[in-house]
Amino acid sequence: MVISGLSPGEIAAYYRRVGVQLGDGTDDWFRARCPNRAEHNHGDANPSAGVAKTTGFFKCQKCGLSGFADQLAARFGWPPPAWNGRGPVAGERPITDRDGRPMVCWHDYTDEGGRTLYSKARMDTPAGKEFFFWAQGSWGLKGKNIRRVPFRLHRLGKAEEVPILEGESDVLGAEELGFIATTTDNGAEGDLSVLARFLTTMQPVVVLGDEDDDGEAYRANALKSLTGRVASLKSIHLPELNPGEKDPRDWVAARRNDLQAAAERSATVIEDTEEWQPASEFRIGRASEALKPRPPMTWIVERFLGRRWVSIFFGDPGAKKPMRFTTRPFVLPWANRGSDSPLGGPQC
Repeated sequence: MVISGLSPGEIAAYYRRVGVQLGDGTDDWFRARCPNRAEHNHGDANPSAGVAKTTGFFKCQKCGLSGFADQLAARFGWPPPAWNGRGPVAGERPITDRDGRPMVCWHDYTDEGGRTLYSKARMDTPAGKEFFFWAQGSWGLKGKNIRRVPFRLHRLGKAEEVPILEGESDVLGAEELGFIATTTDNGAEGDLSVLARFLTTMQPVVVLGDEDDDGEAYRANALKSLTGRVASLKSIHLPELNPGEKDPRDWVAARRNDLQAAAERSATVIEDTEEWQPASEFRIGRASEALKPRPPMTWIVERFLGRRWVSIFFGDPGAKKPMRFTTRPFVLPWANRGSDSPLGGPQC
């Protein structure tokens, strides 16, 4: 069983010793050139892989090569890592589930000071991605009195504008572009209204879901949940999508050869997008607009029926309100003749 408790330096030293070139990447992943060079154009000169800094798990986004260090060592004939055979430490989060299936990566959910409250592990299966929570030395959150928080909470207070994305990997991709972003621990199905408790009323929010049906549902959920709770909202779509790109993580990965240009393009799209307003017969306006002088009322019948205005007739029950209106002589001729009326169109 591969163990946890490895340091990023220990992991990086091993991969570099066997010839895998590593770069800075994100807080959780090293960027890496894939050793499966034959499956890449130009020998993967533009790195398309990553190594998890806490587990040593390797994953190539292009050719699909993946595995822990000892698994890659067996495949490519490398010397085994020095930590093989080391026993797990009690209470440390494992890198396999109860059935021995490997965890691809971990995402830590922290408090405002950066202290880890709980962690979320991802595992890839034939059926898709699966996620598990780890807290207080064991699996699960139930019964542990754990405060649920947004991802990267310790950074949110510094953000002038907050992108809200569908998953943790998307958030880390946005960080490569210089943004301070967040998501919930339930991803696309999360209760996004809880985010408002951790954002200030001065922070504008940018909502960006994946470019698929689930992403559209996530975007609609976020906009609905946060309307009236944050300074402003914008709904963003990824620009210039290439085939196979559907989420921010993919979009960033395809542009790692020029992250500065990708960051500038993203900032331009956000700046050029108008603020989102909910579809409603009402709109948010300024008090000065409500106090502007209105054009004088033009009456069809003085003090009774206005031209191009909605007139409301009310009275006590049983007061025969419809009869008082429809039996007036000035209405009946138009209703009978079917001619153009002062109301602005044919009446019949």
